[in-house]
Formats: sequence, structure tokens, C-alpha cells
Amino acid sequence: MRRSLLAQLVTPRHEGRRVLRQSSWRYRRGVTLLECLAVVLIIGLLISMLLPAVQSARETARRVQCQAHLQQIGLALRNYEATHNFLPPGTVEPSGPVANTPLGFHHSWTIAILSWFDPPSAAEVRYDLGVYSPQNLSVLINLGRSPEIFSCPSDSSFFGECDYAGCHDDRDKPIDENDHGVFFRNSAVRSRDIPDGTSHTFFVGEKLSYPPEWGWMSGTRATLRTAGIPIIQTLQSRRLNGYYDEYYQYQNTGPRNVDELVRTVRPDLFASDGQDWSVESEDIRTKMLKGPETPQDPQVIEELRKLGEIPERLPIIGGFGSQHPGVTNFLFGDMSVRSIRHQIDSRVFCALANRADGEGIDETF
Repeated sequence: MRRSLLAQLVTPRHEGRRVLRQSSWRYRRGVTLLECLAVVLIIGLLISMLLPAVQSARETARRVQCQAHLQQIGLALRNYEATHNFLPPGTVEPSGPVANTPLGFHHSWTIAILSWFDPPSAAEVRYDLGVYSPQNLSVLINLGRSPEIFSCPSDSSFFGECDYAGCHDDRDKPIDENDHGVFFRNSAVRSRDIPDGTSHTFFVGEKLSYPPEWGWMSGTRATLRTAGIPIIQTLQSRRLNGYYDEYYQYQNTGPRNVDELVRTVRPDLFASDGQDWSVESEDIRTKMLKGPETPQDPQVIEELRKLGEIPERLPIIGGFGSQHPGVTNFLFGDMSVRSIRHQIDSRVFCALANRADGEGIDETF
């Protein structure tokens, strides 16, 4: 009995070594700094490989949504034609040609189809007054930005711009009657009167905005563009295009919100004593609505004419373009939406914009 108790109290040497080995083995099971860094590095590599795929998926979704906007615009154009027997005019203006001066009637095709997207706003538009009248400028103020249907999801531009433009010609020239496109000054084109066929003529395409522009209601280069200039992508790529070399001197000179747009187009409606008025104020809105339809001060009129002048070597009307990598979406007359590569041959591109040039088009564009 004593020997068994004594044997329990005494620990053999080899058993002590075993306990030490076990304790040291348990201690060595911890994660070292090198192993931790290796895991972090692997996770970082996996994330870096995953992010481009996520961004690509997001851009694909945005491009699909952009195409859906164009399809809805095409449906509205078709409904307008079914109602009036012709497509809406690109811009309504008694005298021409129309350049980019914010003086005149200038009702755009975008206003003509507005009732199919936003009936309340369409009801507020005064169709008997110019788009720069206080009553129609108040529509811009109430909305605060362009209707969603006129905004491309990939374009992060600000307030009242329109990201889609009707095609008025295959030459960079002021907008006038009898242009080669479908939407031009006082146009009344019917789909059945397009000799080249609606499937070979595009109606509306994406555009990138650059100042000066006068909002989504204006039938100037704000909502009309030409195929006489190659397609461009993003502001950075414009630098590579000879037509836009001088653009960077003026890209930050345009209005940045509806408040600045209204002030720029109708400075005569605001106080000239330096007081900081805001169009969000009910007081200034009341004063605006009581103002004249067109500026009365000759000096203001002259300033607006100079404001609309395009510097030399810059596009008069401007071309199409998008923020989508490599392609720009276009709505064709058969109501199909197709993505056109930015490297498209200029002759083919101009032929697609001309409704009656009689040239055949290779379907692989």
C-alpha cells in the first residue's frame, strides 16, 4: 500500500520529459508573423482579382440600363409618330440656323415626348413660350435635374443635362432645315419616308456634355448632335481627339447646378446689386414668373450671344460619345438599340446618320 502511494507521488524522469514535450508542442502550434503576412497577402491578391470582375459586372448592368432608357425613348418616339403622323422636330425655331445661343424658342424633341415619361412635368411646360422663358425655367427648377429617362447611369454628370441626343446631320454645322439626319430645325420626318431604311439609320445616341449647354429642354447642341465628329469616350480620351484639344480650357466654365443654369440663361431675372439670390427661394420664384419672356436689355442680349459662341477649332454642335468602355449605344429607326464601337469607320458612321445617302451598310459595324 505504501509503495503504491509512493509510486503515485514520484514522477519518473521519462514521464517528465513527455510532459515537457507536450507543453512545448502546444506552444509551437501558434501562428507566426510570417504565416499571418502570407495569409493577408493571399487575401489581398484574391480581392484584387475580384474587384475588376465586380466593376465589370456593374458597368455591364449600367450599360443594359442605358439601353433600356433608349428603348423607352424609342417607344415614346413611335407613339408620338403614331399620334401626329411624323416624328417630333429636333428643335422648333422660326428662324435659323440654330447654333448654341440661349436666345430663341428652341423647343427640343425631348419636350415633345415628355408626356410619355413624366406627365406632371409635361403639364407644366408652356408650349407657347420659349424654353428660356421664366415659366419654362421654373420647370427645370421644380425638377432639380433632368428626367431619369434622359440620364445615363454611367455618366456622373450633374443636374439638368441630357445624356442622349438626336442626330441632326452627318456634318458639324449649325442646326437648320433640310439637314441630313432625322431631327433638325422644324423637322417632320416620317419613318416610311427614310430612303435608307430605319434599320440603317440611327435616331438617338449617347453624348457627353461639355459647356456651354442649356439643359435638357433646349433644342441646341444640348439635345442634338452630329456624326461628323468621331465618337469619343470620357473626358480623358477627348484630349487624344484633335477636335477637342482646346476643350480643356472651357470645361469648367459651364453651370454646375440648376441655380447657375437659370442665372446664366436669364441674368436679367435676378438682382444686379450683388445680393445673393437663390432660385430655391419662393420670393425669387415669384419674381421670375413675373419677368418678361425674353430679355429686354440690349446689353444682356449681347452678352448671351457672346456666351453661346463656340471658340475656334472647337465643334460647333459636337458629336456623340459615352462613358461605356469601347462602345456607345444608339437607337435605330427600327427601335433596336445597338452598341457601336468607337473605332467604327468614319464613312460608315456618317452613312448611318444620313437618312437618304443611298449607301449600303455592312451589318458588322
